[in-house]
Amino acid sequence: MTDTCTGKTAPRLLKDAIRLDLHNIIDDYNVLTTIPSSPDPNNPLYHSGRLGQHVCSHDFVTILEQSLLPPQDYRPENKGRYVVATLCRKCRQHLRFEIDYSDVGRQPCPHALFPLHHFVLGDTLGPSEYAFACSAPQCGASLLIQYADPVITEADIQLLTNEDALLRRYKDAVASNAERSGFKHATPVSTLWKLRRYIRDSYGPDSTGKRIPAINKRFLESFGDDDCAKLLSRLGFTYAVR
Repeated sequence: MTDTCTGKTAPRLLKDAIRLDLHNIIDDYNVLTTIPSSPDPNNPLYHSGRLGQHVCSHDFVTILEQSLLPPQDYRPENKGRYVVATLCRKCRQHLRFEIDYSDVGRQPCPHALFPLHHFVLGDTLGPSEYAFACSAPQCGASLLIQYADPVITEADIQLLTNEDALLRRYKDAVASNAERSGFKHATPVSTLWKLRRYIRDSYGPDSTGKRIPAINKRFLESFGDDDCAKLLSRLGFTYAVR
């Protein structure tokens, strides 16, 4: 089976989904949803996934903690549901695939008559969420493709790594804790590593009730102002008086 104006084989659909950069689309041409102006394979738009001058050539990795993968050598059955969650190591865009085999699908692909899924676009659930269904009779498979922007934005990174802001936080920490010594001027790299450790520890198996003292010297050096407090709160951390 090959691509048609109404659907795509699973390999082609996955390839287009992986290549798509939602923030670099030209003339509203979305490779997942827009029919090429010409079905001619020589038409550049027919094959193009590079739809903007600054499009990211994504390098996705699987986030195992957020995925639900099938067993090795798994053969699809009805009522099965599997998830692959990925993250681009370049632009940090999230891409999530969820395939669900309906209990009405008595003969899910692949099999002798339909060696590949042929997915047809159903509902566009928003600018970053697309639902597809396999057109093969009696397959019953549906596929949901979801994109999400990075949780930590470029503005957040600038907030955390700006040299002037780090110097100000250091001076504020020293001034407001005159009786304490041992403060250091945090660097952009050390600040990002601290945030990474806080987030990693908060997702650990023993993270229940884990606390980060807001008077900790290393914390004050990197995150000791109101703007950082807003960022940490948005990331799911809670400030509490003990």
